Amino acid sequence: MNPTTGPPFDIALDISFLSAAGGIGTYTAGLLRALGEIDPNHRYLLLRNALPATVPQYARQDELWQSRMPTLPPEWQLIQTTVANRPAWLLAALPRILRKFRPRLYHALDSVSFPFACRTCPWVVTLHDIIPLTHPRFCRWRDAAGSQWLMRRAVRLADGIITVSNYSAGQIRERFPLAAEKLHVIYSGVDRDQFHPVEDRAALARSLMQRWNLPSPHYLLCAATLSPRRNLERFLEAFAWYLETYHDKDVVLVIAGCRGWKEQGIFHKIQQRKLENRVRFLDFVSDTELAQLHQAALGLANPSLIEGFGFPVLEAMACGTPVICSSTTALGEIAGNAALRFDPLDVESMREALRILVEDSAVRARLAQQGLERARQFSWPAAARQTVSLYNQIIQETKS
Repeated sequence: MNPTTGPPFDIALDISFLSAAGGIGTYTAGLLRALGEIDPNHRYLLLRNALPATVPQYARQDELWQSRMPTLPPEWQLIQTTVANRPAWLLAALPRILRKFRPRLYHALDSVSFPFACRTCPWVVTLHDIIPLTHPRFCRWRDAAGSQWLMRRAVRLADGIITVSNYSAGQIRERFPLAAEKLHVIYSGVDRDQFHPVEDRAALARSLMQRWNLPSPHYLLCAATLSPRRNLERFLEAFAWYLETYHDKDVVLVIAGCRGWKEQGIFHKIQQRKLENRVRFLDFVSDTELAQLHQAALGLANPSLIEGFGFPVLEAMACGTPVICSSTTALGEIAGNAALRFDPLDVESMREALRILVEDSAVRARLAQQGLERARQFSWPAAARQTVSLYNQIIQETKS
């Protein structure tokens, strides 16, 4: 861990979750790449500690790291460690690194990764949501308890807080009124190099049918980790109703995402409604495979009960794929009027959105066009510029 020659580091970023499946990994990848493209004025120190491979979202971390890590500017430096215990890394290894390299600011990208035992510079945290505090029933109790403590400390000690939607900002202000002055909403972006329309969707769909052994090339996509807040059991009920009511023998539901927790109810619902031949679980898929699934899908369904942002909605829209999604929390905010929205607690509302999506080609065409226009409003370079502006503001305030 010897410093490279050159001026001191300006910004330290913990990018450990670059190699994680899910939203924080997507956020880390998008912001890191954009910072390298738009910010020639700061020297970055990138920190990575290996994640526990026993967690399903981290099981393919080496593969994701290789595919997501961009070419770094030569003056940046990457430090990699393999401390097996994440809390031990935060309490000992991370403070040791920060004391040695003395960056002017540290940014935690994953809500809770702070060097609480060491304060050598100002801190910024991206607080994607505060679900462990507001809806702890959607978290494992051990994860919720630890995250609650860490989030409270992060909000109190951070010099700047980034959050990714007005919904999350409202939740944070309600729970922590004194944090309002240091709270900044910076929307995430979407990777248009990866998520974009293709010329021949039908040909790609046929190829994916063979690749994933699907019974039909006509599929709806759900991109989500399997967990209670994703609300998949209710959506499966709506999907079963559609198949029975319209005697559809063609449409398939494809669920792409790692197992999370309490997913047994999802599989029980499939057996109960006899959907074994009409639902496919793909588990982990690479970023490239996910983009292809978006590009060829008949539509994306996101029935989640609560989200701080909603990357799958934007990624589908950027591919020209029509979207139906929950109207609540951040999903309604991010989707705007470019999706068919439903009440995630109302199966009948889901049924109607699903029926329109599958049966009405004119609506699908309209949603596809509106989705493309909506996705253009979310840009990683714009997010990076706003983030760098906050860095500069906090560094300047710390000087004075």
